[in-house]
Formats: sequence, C-alpha cells, structure tokens
Amino acid sequence: MPKGIAGRAHCSIEDCDKLVHGHGLCTMHTLRIQRHGDLSMSRRAKDERDFWARVDKDPDGCWIAAGHVTSAGYAAFGARGGRAHRFTLEQALGRPIKAGMQALHTCDVKLCVRNDPPGTYVLDGVARPCYGHLWEGTNQENTADRVAKERSAFGERNGDHLYPERRPRGVTQWRARFTEDEIRDIRRRAEAGERHIDIAADYRAGTSTIHHIIHRESWRHVV
Repeated sequence: MPKGIAGRAHCSIEDCDKLVHGHGLCTMHTLRIQRHGDLSMSRRAKDERDFWARVDKDPDGCWIAAGHVTSAGYAAFGARGGRAHRFTLEQALGRPIKAGMQALHTCDVKLCVRNDPPGTYVLDGVARPCYGHLWEGTNQENTADRVAKERSAFGERNGDHLYPERRPRGVTQWRARFTEDEIRDIRRRAEAGERHIDIAADYRAGTSTIHHIIHRESWRHVV
C-alpha cells in the first residue's frame, strides 16, 4: 500500500488519494459506511434518493414534493434548502441552469418538480424546450408568461386596490419613525407658521421628509 504524509497510508478505495482514518479507509469513506452502509453513497446521492422517495407522482399531473418548503413557497432540496424544481430541471437538462436563467413552471404549481417527459412549451408563439412541467427561461419570460396567464395583478385586480385595509401604513410599517400624534404635531406647527427646517431639526428628520408630511404626500391617512 502506498505511503502518504509522515508514513500514513492512503485510503484503500480505488482512485481515492485521501489519507487513512481507520480500518484502511479515509474519513469520507468511513462516514459513508457509518451513515449509509454504502461506500458509494455520497451526501448528494443520499439527498437525491431521499428527495425522490418523498415525491408524489401523478402520472397525469404534477409531481408534488413533500417535506420542507422555502419562504417563497417552493419545495426545498438538500440540507441547504435550495429550490427543488431547479434541481430536478438540472437533472433533466444534464447540466446546471445557465447564468441569468431560471427554472420556471408550466403548471404554476410551486411544489411541482415534474421533469419528465421532454416536450415543448409555447410562449408568445415561440416553442421552448420543456421537461415535464419545467422549463428554462429568463425573468422577462417569466413575467411574460405570468401576464399571458392573467396572473399579474394590475389595476383593479391589484391587492392594494382589492384589500386596502391590508396595506401597511404609518406605524404598522416596520420602518416607521413617527407616531400619528407626532404627524399631527408637525402639521400643527407648520400651520402655525414655524419653519420646516426648525421642525425637521426638532424631529431629527430631513426637510424633504417634513415637507412630504406637511403637504400630505406621506401619512395621508392621518387626519
């Protein structure tokens, strides 16, 4: 057996040049035996095996991944919590997703990871390669797809228009630095003739901020 640094032997596994940890194996292969009982089972391979075991495959519809969900609502993959549909699309592509591109859904189901069979997806009259319910596209194409499916909330369909009571305003915004009573005091002092620069100094705010408050360009809901 070849010798390594300071007389230590190399791992007995073929093509592994790491130093022996014990019983003729390096640390990596020792851990694989202890954790998985399989010398070939890497952490990535285990993540893939465990992931697909949790996927509910509808032969006529979406493949829904169970388990952890990201804050954006997508199925997660691996210990680092990457987006699962990106991983499955890269599996189908046989390569990483290109720089500036995204993994997009044809089905608009965030938990779907279906990457088979290969086909085409038509957007704006142009056929693009897709794999199951996934395709590789730009952010602009994602926006165009959303608009084409009428999933963009413009005009009267916008959430601010439909549910104005849900929009954070004034002190409900996490960045708010004034209370409603202070807003009223600022406007009262301005109406009494005080200079904006003096009011701004007292509140340690910019004059433009005070100007917007006084002229109701901000905090318009405070009467």
